[in-house]
Amino acid sequence: MSNSLSTKIIASVGLALLGAATTNAIAAANPLPSPPPLAGPINSVDGWGGDKTVACDNGTLYVSGGNHVVTVTGNCDVLNVSGVGHKVTVDSANSIMVSGNSNDITYHSGTPAVNNTGNQNVVHQG
Repeated sequence: MSNSLSTKIIASVGLALLGAATTNAIAAANPLPSPPPLAGPINSVDGWGGDKTVACDNGTLYVSGGNHVVTVTGNCDVLNVSGVGHKVTVDSANSIMVSGNSNDITYHSGTPAVNNTGNQNVVHQG
């Protein structure tokens, strides 16, 4: 192998290594952004009947089944009530979604976005 060819090969390998090092240094200096954190915990109350108190902590609460009396402390990002005959009282919520029949949802403060489907469901401030 001639000196000229050897020099070109060594130079090419050196540039390739330098490029890899540069790429790794750029990636370390500019990491990909982290995904946004989840809004909070996800909790659920299901089954039939019973009195419950649940802390929402800016999370999501699902209430399903029937005839629960649920007191929700703190703010819910999403309060989702389905089923029949629930009485739910929440400090505040960003969004209240209600389906099913004869559910009564009371929020104490704020102006939540309300999606009320089903029959004889009531969502009100109180």
